Amino acid sequence: MRSALFDRKGYAFVCAAGLSALASTAAEPPEVRAEQAFLDLLKASGPSPRKFEPQNAPHWDLPKVSSWFAAGGVTISEPSHPKGTKYSVQQINTALVVRKGDLFHTFAHISFLLSHTRKQYSELKFKKNGSTTVVSIASFYEITFVNDSGSPKLTQIKDINTGD
Repeated sequence: MRSALFDRKGYAFVCAAGLSALASTAAEPPEVRAEQAFLDLLKASGPSPRKFEPQNAPHWDLPKVSSWFAAGGVTISEPSHPKGTKYSVQQINTALVVRKGDLFHTFAHISFLLSHTRKQYSELKFKKNGSTTVVSIASFYEITFVNDSGSPKLTQIKDINTGD
């Protein structure tokens, strides 16, 4: 026989769990769930350490991650080089395998931010415009996906942090 107190606490727990589930899906409208799935692939399984160190990046499931890259490559740009550089899928995969260089550093930094517990680093904003979705990671990156035959593909990572 259960006590009334247990039943009330159990009910409160179930309600809290339900509200938590609703809150987590509220930030992920159906039209951006796919893009969120890609970001979840990059995100570390635990919270970020206090300081960014590229070697702390997770060991990603590279076949899954690379399936999101546009066949024509991904352009990576930064404030000092706004036109950016276009990298092939092979170049990105190689950088992620050897875990060195600017490309790896960019993906590791994105993972660090996505895993951060503070909203000022990890807040995501989704802007959908036709077949294009731009995801802002706080004031650090804009990640662009373009719909290709029904699937969003990563086409650009733009570093928007000016260091101010």
